[in-house]
Amino acid sequence: MFESEYFKNLLNETTALIANKVEEGNNREEMEARIESNVATLKYLAREITDRDLQSKTLKRIDMLCLEPEEFEMSDVRNRTVGARGSEHSDRMERDILKYTKRLRGKVKEFMESVDMDSRVLEEVTDKMSKNLAGTSSTLKSLKIEGCRIPILGLLTSVTAVFVVMYFVIRFL
Repeated sequence: MFESEYFKNLLNETTALIANKVEEGNNREEMEARIESNVATLKYLAREITDRDLQSKTLKRIDMLCLEPEEFEMSDVRNRTVGARGSEHSDRMERDILKYTKRLRGKVKEFMESVDMDSRVLEEVTDKMSKNLAGTSSTLKSLKIEGCRIPILGLLTSVTAVFVVMYFVIRFL
């Protein structure tokens, strides 16, 4: 059942919030969250309109409300009785939407902070790896240059001779 009175009040409140958002700079995040939850509630309530043409027209106007803060006329909406139970349910639903929107914003903020921290750590690791790689390359180059001076064949022959002598000493003594 469509509650036109609650819809009109919520629409006027949303329009006032949009107008105040432009004028005031304080509590910008809270005002944006409140506006988003009001728009979501308005869209939900507009889907309960039985007349399809009026419903599509209302949904289009709600979408335009986010873009241009104009006075919204609801002369086409038929007045229906508003029950206290429906109003209470709508208020509770609006509070829940606002609460979950704030919680979602907090989680997005935490996620973005962790992404920033991870990118900083990744930059540090990349810098350290590039420094280590440069140091290793210079060390390898110096070893190649110095490696030509060491007689590898002579070193290998002397190690083999020591091994054979130690084998015979251990084996026969």
